[in-house]
Amino acid sequence: MKKALLYAWVSLAGCLSLLAQKPVSPPVKLGFQDSVRVILENTRSVDAEAVAGGFATVWSKLGLDQQQIIKKQARLMKQKGYKVRPQFVDYYGAIANAIARENADVATLTGYLTVAGQVIENENLTNAGIFFNNARQFFEYHALHIDRSYKLHAFDDEYHFDYVKVEVMPSLLDNFDSAPLDNFDNNQNDNFDQNQFDQWDNQDTQEDFSWDDVKVDTVMPPAMPIWMQPTPQPILTGPLIR
Repeated sequence: MKKALLYAWVSLAGCLSLLAQKPVSPPVKLGFQDSVRVILENTRSVDAEAVAGGFATVWSKLGLDQQQIIKKQARLMKQKGYKVRPQFVDYYGAIANAIARENADVATLTGYLTVAGQVIENENLTNAGIFFNNARQFFEYHALHIDRSYKLHAFDDEYHFDYVKVEVMPSLLDNFDSAPLDNFDNNQNDNFDQNQFDQWDNQDTQEDFSWDDVKVDTVMPPAMPIWMQPTPQPILTGPLIR
């Protein structure tokens, strides 16, 4: 009986030792598209879940260079504090619609991603969110504007994305050094002849001059009626669809 119990304990110890030595399988690493899908689905939003499925479906249709651009932009957006909703949802939704709905070619999609990168670098979160939302809407409906009141579709068109950066002209005062002028003024004050005041006061008063001799054309051209004046066009800056 004792031998049987001893054998049982030895066998049990051996089994436990084998279980302890069994290697633990490493956690499965999700692909980028699957990680995006998990993040969007965790929002419990119907819209975000739809975008998650659409983006995961079109991911394999992207070129490797485009995939790398998207990964880089997603990291930068996260560093800048972009929200999952609505900015990331609209960002991924625009890409999904560009392929699944718009059937955008490689050049069009690459142009969009290029402008998206400029928007992420130069624009604040609010303006970037507006651009992503408008791009998602454009790729989904091929419309520049769409709401309940009216829709502005684009037909038989060729378009591309562009970004116009606002150029800030440097001020002339930014690099202005007043020291030479200060020294000049001080030297002039030191060497200034008081008699110069007398010369100014005793100028020749016999010179004949009258402002009445100056001929000035005071006839104003006829004003153009307001309805004939051209409407001033807005200055286009930032992300554009041309």
